[in-house]
Parts: sequence; structure tokens; C-alpha cells
Amino acid sequence: MEKTKVMKVNAKNQEGITINGLDNIEEVEAFTYLGAKMCKEGGGVKDLKNRLSKARGSFVRLKTIWNSKSVTRKTKLKLYRTLVVLVLLYGCETWKMNKSDDKEIDVFQNKCIRKILEVRWQDHVSTEELLERAEMEPLSRDVKRRRWKLVTYLERITTVMMQ
Repeated sequence: MEKTKVMKVNAKNQEGITINGLDNIEEVEAFTYLGAKMCKEGGGVKDLKNRLSKARGSFVRLKTIWNSKSVTRKTKLKLYRTLVVLVLLYGCETWKMNKSDDKEIDVFQNKCIRKILEVRWQDHVSTEELLERAEMEPLSRDVKRRRWKLVTYLERITTVMMQ
């Protein structure tokens, strides 16, 4: 019981929770569950920042690969997708996104791709052209797709359970 904590999300009832007669259970504002940051507001802002930080760390640790002349660009992009993008998008289905969050994710992606493809800012390459060269789409679009996929899955499950 000492380890038990409570987090209320969008709760109307502000009374404390009692378990087995104990009514002094600590209430927390946020916690980490399976690597994802959960917060009282129910959104994903803290988790998004956390995932971006982890993805940046993954990208930086692979610096020798990005700088290597012996690894092809195609291989570098595959490594980027599997070792960096997946770290970033873990749990993104639960994020409450807005335009600035979309932009933050896309800016991170553009910086990574520019480094991998050795495109300097002086080269005046547009974002669209950059993504074309990498044969990728904006990560913000992928987040939206994953969120809709979760919604349709939950809708199917709910429909089956109601029958």
C-alpha cells in the first residue's frame, strides 16, 4: 500500500480515495507508465517532450553512422526510421496534438534528414523536396494516421462488445 498512488484525470469528484480503510493515499500530478509520461491534464505534451528528447539522444548516439562515407544513404535512412522515428512515435496514439506540436515533430525530422542527406541550409532545399529525396512524409501526418487507426480499432472493439 505504501507504493500505491492515485492520479485523477479530469475528475469532477475531488474527494480522496479510500482503499481497505486507508484514506491517505498520495495523489500525484504525473507518472511514467511503460516509458510514457502520463499527466493529470490527460494530454500528451509531457510525453511528446520526453519522446523528442529520447529520439534526439538516439540520433546523436548514431553520429558515427550519419558521418560515415561507407554507409549508403538508403541504409542511413532505414536506420533513422527504425532507430530514431520509432523511439519518437512510441505511444503517439494518445497524444493531444496541436499545430505547434506538429511543427516541432516535423522540424526535428527535417534536421535529422538534412544531416543524413548532407543538405546544408545554404543549399536552399525546400521541406517538400527534402522529404521527396528521403522518400518520407511528415511525421506529424504519421502521428495523425496512427491516432485515427487507434480510434477505428477502439470503435470496432466497442461495437463487438456491445453485441
